Amino acid sequence: MFIHSLVASLILTTASPSLDPAPPEVRGEGPSIALGLGHAYGLLGVRGEWRFKHLAPGLGVGSFFPLATVSPDISIAPGLRWYFAEPGRSSVFVGAHANLNFVKTWFFAAAVVGYRFQWEHAFLELSAGPAVSYEYLYDRGDSRPPGAVVTFGALGASLPFFPDIGVAFGWKF
Repeated sequence: MFIHSLVASLILTTASPSLDPAPPEVRGEGPSIALGLGHAYGLLGVRGEWRFKHLAPGLGVGSFFPLATVSPDISIAPGLRWYFAEPGRSSVFVGAHANLNFVKTWFFAAAVVGYRFQWEHAFLELSAGPAVSYEYLYDRGDSRPPGAVVTFGALGASLPFFPDIGVAFGWKF
């Protein structure tokens, strides 16, 4: 009987969570940075994020063809994510983000579901979801008349109904 009580108390003592909160570096809260492809990264760019428990606001900056244009072609992509697992662990997430480009005059908004494969500091993210786009078409000499076009899809009027897909590699500080 004494042995059973001792074993039960050892199990309960080692299995119960500590009442002292872990320091932020153990909890996994704080900044991370990722290089990725998708509207959350400004098409092809960098995304920074600051995680608070489950909520993580972020900002992406990028361009799809950074070397192919003479004029600046920068997109900014503010967003917000909700991670279902505790910080520092691999997790399913849902997110919403916008992608704005003032040079090319287009705007995308998307809602995605994704998964972050988290190692100690490095991570891989994969996500996909529906998007809506607004773009202003200038006279290009093709069959499309100039004017504003709103479509459902991550590629705008050129390929409607294509989902926003994100792939990124990053580092959690």
